[in-house]
Amino acid sequence: SNDHLGTAFNADTNAGIRLDTLLAQGMGQAVSLLVKL
Repeated sequence: SNDHLGTAFNADTNAGIRLDTLLAQGMGQAVSLLVKL
């Protein structure tokens, strides 16, 4: 059962990392747009 818990935790962590990356990319695009204005 420990393996199942570890797998679920790793999946959640990877999803969080992907979300953080998307947010960081979105913020970078927003900043570059503001700079162009």
